[in-house]
Amino acid sequence: MLYALGGHRSQINRLEISAQTALAAGRIISTIYFFAPSTFTELKTLSVIVEEDPNGYSTIWPQLDLTLHRLLPSFPNLHTMSIPTQFTCIPEIKAYSFSHLHTLIFDGAMEEEEPSMALIVGILHHTPLLETLWLKSISRETSINLAGATIPRTIKTTEDVPIPLSLPRLTCLAITAPGAGSDLLFCIEAPALMDLHLDGSRGPRYHELTGDDFFWSQSDSNCVADSLKRVARKSPELARLALTSVYRDEDTWQWVFFGSETEESNLRNLESLSLWDLGSTSREVTSGFNDDLLFQWPKSSSVLPQKISLRRCTFPITGPALLHAYTSSIRHKVTAPYMVGIDSSCTGITEYHVELLSEAGVVVNICDDDEQSEWWNQGHQIDASDSSVYF
Repeated sequence: MLYALGGHRSQINRLEISAQTALAAGRIISTIYFFAPSTFTELKTLSVIVEEDPNGYSTIWPQLDLTLHRLLPSFPNLHTMSIPTQFTCIPEIKAYSFSHLHTLIFDGAMEEEEPSMALIVGILHHTPLLETLWLKSISRETSINLAGATIPRTIKTTEDVPIPLSLPRLTCLAITAPGAGSDLLFCIEAPALMDLHLDGSRGPRYHELTGDDFFWSQSDSNCVADSLKRVARKSPELARLALTSVYRDEDTWQWVFFGSETEESNLRNLESLSLWDLGSTSREVTSGFNDDLLFQWPKSSSVLPQKISLRRCTFPITGPALLHAYTSSIRHKVTAPYMVGIDSSCTGITEYHVELLSEAGVVVNICDDDEQSEWWNQGHQIDASDSSVYF
């Protein structure tokens, strides 16, 4: 079968490989290539899934990272690449290998350790055309110090990796936070970024590995708040923000909508805010998106985002508070109508309040209680833009 695939290399536009180990995945790719060593001119998408992450790293051919390092130049029109975050799967830096990528996915669904930020950022240094980036993992701890101008080298690299780096064409970013995803926000500058999804969900595998559920500490919340503030400074075009299971306290929400005495918020011009899977508290952090926040309108000239979606959110928010915020914002806004999306979890917003919002000129969408696709179960079908989370 592999020989047959190699023989049809000029017709292959999408290649999906699922293997038990990185060594097995590399063997599949190298076998397809070496049966018919030539350029795969039509290959647009390469997706690789590796189930296991053996302890230790060995440079045994055909380990996946070595195979990709050698063969990626044979895929000159590769547009999208999805690879696991395991150390054995991410190839070493090679300047010309990634210059043609528009979409890059680092899938940590099967990873047990924190992804190597040095390898990830090293690749990103050579992706000038990158438009969409997706990085998610089930781990949460950061193991590197990002306070300096470089990330320490790994056994695969000969030099420390400089930061920050510029991704001038990046418009869509989806990452897990806290952990490697929020760390990444301190490593990149994306002036054209328009869509940002911070995903705090981890799923059952996190519990299997740690024996604990994923709860937020105040340190987690502060780290994500700091990374978001950096994005606000470096990405002035940010228009859509989605948060899934990301707990932020009242001070952070105050800054988002109103700024602070020492720092103005560049997120005050958000067009869309989508909140998913949030309760009142998560261990140390209480959700700051509440009635008290909404009743502060009008404050300065702040206005709500044009679109707000609250899905599977059980934090205490009521119709009167939402109505107050919208009617206060409408006085300052004369363009497109406001829109709000809610589902049955928003028990404090009744049909009566929906009618009042509609009378005030707010378009209310009552959403079905459908389940969001869990990122750790998407496999080869990952939507790198996470388009379904935005309203």
